[in-house]
Amino acid sequence: MAFNLATAAGGPTDLLDALFPGALGPISGRSQLPQLAARNDSSVPTVNLFIDGVSPAMKYAASIVDVCGDRTTYALHCSSGPSALQASGVCGASAPTLTITEASTLYRASTTTARSTLGYDVSATIQETCELRGTTAAVCSGTVGGVVNGVTTSAAVSGTISGTDYYRFDVAITAGAEKTANPTGQCKASGASTKAVAMWGLVGVVGVASLLGF
Repeated sequence: MAFNLATAAGGPTDLLDALFPGALGPISGRSQLPQLAARNDSSVPTVNLFIDGVSPAMKYAASIVDVCGDRTTYALHCSSGPSALQASGVCGASAPTLTITEASTLYRASTTTARSTLGYDVSATIQETCELRGTTAAVCSGTVGGVVNGVTTSAAVSGTISGTDYYRFDVAITAGAEKTANPTGQCKASGASTKAVAMWGLVGVVGVASLLGF
């Protein structure tokens, strides 16, 4: 995605843009469980979330995977968006499914992918942690790591996402809405690595290789 965090902090935007072209970002926290509401044009419930997307024209859908305490885990994808994102597979029927976990003041997400193509064995991992400040700002830090043919490199960025970089979306909840009525009592302990999801197809291997210095 555009990863507005990188822009706000003056970070390595080329690397982050390549690995995150518009699909994944921090979700704002709230002091209680997400409040679902039916959309005006259908019976599908929605939840209003902040997503660090590249365009306010993006639309998202998600299923609720788990609810425990004030933490909600979503399987999220970009259902539609600007033509460039549709063409690249970031949005639309072939869009990757992303796992995003939201709590009242903490957001964590990570993505890992690997592919062998054009003579390169490439893997990339992105992790992000945010302190959520209501519905107006998120103070975040992120790391991007890549391995090309066994050689490792990484970049880190931190900053505040707010103002015109801060987008909120009404995300359609397509499954799992009933879980908000009966949350489990205790969240399972897990590190960011357990939230990994495959999302290759967002970036070409040659682009990653060049951005990582190969």
